[in-house]
Amino acid sequence: MPKEELIVSSEFVKIDPRKILEEEDAVILKSYASHKDTPMDVLLILSNHDDWRIRSRVAQNTSTPPYVLDRLANDSDYETMYYVAANPSTDPQTLTRFLATAVVKGNSDDEEEIIKLCRITLANPNTPLETLLSFITVHNYDSTFTVAVKSNPTYINHTKSLCNENEKTATVDKKKSISEDNVDNRFR
Repeated sequence: MPKEELIVSSEFVKIDPRKILEEEDAVILKSYASHKDTPMDVLLILSNHDDWRIRSRVAQNTSTPPYVLDRLANDSDYETMYYVAANPSTDPQTLTRFLATAVVKGNSDDEEEIIKLCRITLANPNTPLETLLSFITVHNYDSTFTVAVKSNPTYINHTKSLCNENEKTATVDKKKSISEDNVDNRFR
C-alpha cells in the first residue's frame, strides 16, 4: 500500500480489510488505527495486531466500537488499557470491570500501572456513578483517587443535583417555618 494513500480522503476509508493484513508499514497501520473514519471491520482486525502501538491507537480512537474496546481492555499492554480506560466510547460495564479487577490485583508487581489505570478509569465520564461512589468509599484514603472521582463529570453533575435538591428542600423548609411562625403569632 503506497504511503500516498495515507492522505485523509474518501479513498482512505475504502481499504479492503483483507489487505490490511498484508500491510507491514507500522506508520500506515497506526494511521488507519487512529483515523476516525476507519471502518469498524478494519479496526477489529487492527485490534488483534501483534504490535501494541497499533492496538493502542485502536484503543485511542473514539470511533472504535465498544465491543472492540471491551476486547482491548484485556490487552497484555498497560498503555493500550490506559487508552481503553480514557476512551469516552468505552462501555460502562468495561470501566466497572477495570476497577473491580484493579482491586483484586491491588498488591501485585504492577501496582503503579494498576493505580494509573484506576485514576484514568475514574475520570472517564462513562464510569457509572454507583461505581465511582463505591470505589471512593472503599479507597477514600487515597487522595489521587478522590481527585480523579471529583473531576469526573458524572460525579460533578451528581453533586450539583444534590446541592440543588438540598437548596430546594432548604427553601421549602424555610417557607414552612415562616408560615408556622405566622400561625403561632396569630394565636398568641
